Amino acid sequence: MNEENIIRKVLEDIDLSADVQKYEVSFSPDSTGMPSVYINLHIADDFHPSQEKISRLSKLRRAITDKLLDQGLDNYPYVKLVAE
Repeated sequence: MNEENIIRKVLEDIDLSADVQKYEVSFSPDSTGMPSVYINLHIADDFHPSQEKISRLSKLRRAITDKLLDQGLDNYPYVKLVAE
């Protein structure tokens, strides 16, 4: 299975919660030139998020990063929240 399929499988297996409207996956070297994968989680723009929401989204980012690192990918995962 190629890395993009592994990443998409990990994302499908994680409960992205109602906060995530969609996600995008792109491959590009990071600022040091190392191979990387960028995962953008699109969420609704919220100028005054609750502490609960902030905590939930932080845990989600960590869970995705940890699961991808456990896969031993060649591309380092960067998970970012994108407000729309």
